Amino acid sequence: MESESSPGQTESLRTTFFTTASIHCPLPVQIQECHLAPASEAHLDSLQYGDLHDKGEIDRSSFTVCPGLLFEVTYRMKTSDKSSRIDLGRLAAVAIFAFFMVISILAVQKDLKAFFPLDAVKCLLLAHRLLVAAFYVLVIALYFVRDRASATTRSFPARLIAVTATFLPFLIPFLGDPAGSGHFLRPAILAISNVIILSGMVFAVAALGTLGKSFSIIPQARRLVVRGPYRFVRHPIYIGEITAMLGVTLAGISIPKILVFLLLVGCQVYRAIQEEKLLTTAFPEYADYAAKTARFLPGLF
Repeated sequence: MESESSPGQTESLRTTFFTTASIHCPLPVQIQECHLAPASEAHLDSLQYGDLHDKGEIDRSSFTVCPGLLFEVTYRMKTSDKSSRIDLGRLAAVAIFAFFMVISILAVQKDLKAFFPLDAVKCLLLAHRLLVAAFYVLVIALYFVRDRASATTRSFPARLIAVTATFLPFLIPFLGDPAGSGHFLRPAILAISNVIILSGMVFAVAALGTLGKSFSIIPQARRLVVRGPYRFVRHPIYIGEITAMLGVTLAGISIPKILVFLLLVGCQVYRAIQEEKLLTTAFPEYADYAAKTARFLPGLF
């Protein structure tokens, strides 16, 4: 690939290749000019432009041509102004996660001071809080190293609900439980709830580590990840978060907790559906992947 560019202005690219299925160009870009010259003019009718246009912003970074033909592609792009601006949304998210990370670390420190004499509840509580702190640390790190998104949803409801689903779990622990509820069973309830929380956090941290640089809060497309937990379900992070919040809810059942938990589940389901719509558009192979995996629960949902 040959490239000529001026900082912050336009970039001219020319690529000659033997086609296989699709051609990709980086996003976010604004296509100013695009010429596709097949090796033989007789093959011109076999070319399908799909979502690529001669001018204007595009959501997809690929267009399909007849496999096995030699094409020369020349296109001029104007890089998005967003690349040179400070990402206030990213800074805000990092600040919020950093705040909760500090709270989690302080909670771990408090648990360590009261760690002895040992019992099962204390061990489970410390383990799940360590995982929560690790989750926040990983999220913050990924925000700084993640890849540029090739596509982002333009739906305001999808963005709003994604943000709501991300921060709604922080509300649940503060809703409390009715005075005296489960008083005599509290040690057993705490043990069970902490096992559930621990299981959910282990799954969420493993899924987040697997997702890696493709992580995002709002629906975005970077790379299609199909390994690790994603071999079995399409949204393992959401499963882990919902499972952990189920444990938090059981630790002190109350009507407000149950209502917020159900709202969280609804938001995560809607969020997952919106992500799948975007990924299906961005990655033609996503449809085959979705047909082989469950959205949340294998064999059920």
